[in-house]
Amino acid sequence: MATIQVKVKHVKEKYDVEVLLDEPVEVLKTQLFALTGVPPERQKITAGIKQITDDTDLKTAGLKPNQVLMLIGTADVLAAAEKVVFIEDIAASEMHGLIAAGVPFGLENLGNTCYMNSTFQMLANVEPLVRKMASHPPAASVLDPATELAKSARNLFFSLKRAHEPVAPHEF
Repeated sequence: MATIQVKVKHVKEKYDVEVLLDEPVEVLKTQLFALTGVPPERQKITAGIKQITDDTDLKTAGLKPNQVLMLIGTADVLAAAEKVVFIEDIAASEMHGLIAAGVPFGLENLGNTCYMNSTFQMLANVEPLVRKMASHPPAASVLDPATELAKSARNLFFSLKRAHEPVAPHEF
């Protein structure tokens, strides 16, 4: 039985494979499945510019000793991507389930507030910060911008916790 030693490259690995020239390509694909985990029906094998198909006669394919063959294919079936549904796209009749499940609502984008909104929503989930702001309300000084900012943040934290729809951060 005629054989030839070749190298098969798949992803970043190279495999030494002994090709049985008298056997059908299916035998080669089975060998490659054992090495790579790529099922035969998802294998595409190329030898230079030639593709080795199921109909290829390996004796006349012109394979040379230590020739590099390329194996293209994936071992796992790719899972279908789950469709992402944004809260803005949910009908009002379906919102009751989200509210009952305790899904938090975020901040409404007021044009160019998305970076501020994401930062603020992240801070609203830092429980020690929220508790500290709730237990120590800032003094009532209107002249101090830091105090006003802290009061606005505290009020917005509480609005987010009670919200049944996205909150507009006008005060903040």
